[in-house]
Amino acid sequence: MKSPSPSSQAFLLVASQRIPADLLDALAIRNPGQSVFGVWSGDPFLAIRLGGVVVPTPPIIAMIPVSHLILGLDAAELEWAIGAAVAAELLERFETVTVLRAGSVIVAGPLDRLTSGPAHGVRLIARRGSELRFDGIRPDPNDLGQFGPFSSAAWSVDAVARAAMLSLASKLVADPTRRLGSVLAEMDLDVPVDLIDDPAFGAGS
Repeated sequence: MKSPSPSSQAFLLVASQRIPADLLDALAIRNPGQSVFGVWSGDPFLAIRLGGVVVPTPPIIAMIPVSHLILGLDAAELEWAIGAAVAAELLERFETVTVLRAGSVIVAGPLDRLTSGPAHGVRLIARRGSELRFDGIRPDPNDLGQFGPFSSAAWSVDAVARAAMLSLASKLVADPTRRLGSVLAEMDLDVPVDLIDDPAFGAGS
């Protein structure tokens, strides 16, 4: 499959704090010509200017009471809900949107495997850990059982999966008890899911 041209790609940084300058620099170096957007996912009373172009909170999220979002959803579910909803909006303009949780990722190499795949749909990173030294941080069987086998730090989605992103966001905000892993496990019923199981992506926590 031909990789999307830089102009057809966008990177969305979901941040509850200031986006690190070195993350923006790494994206610019590794993905020249990309469009980078940021969206705030923290307490709106503490919001500060993000690096890059800041997009407004999407309607699907804005209609939910702030207290419900902040207190009802854990960080991973909240940032996935916001990231998925904003990605769905950006997919009206771009062929591919890659979402990175600022503060949870570093970019140390090419992101080609994440930004393109053998089939159009959604690319998720497998949580890894069995080959890593146990340090109390790597994903263990309890993590996989509670949070699912997919990383919550980064993912990529193509335009054909726009409806799936809206559905995912809706499910997370409609029921704060839902865990991210269970919602993601349902997603492959509606759209092709490409699971990336690559040591280059680290633990994928």
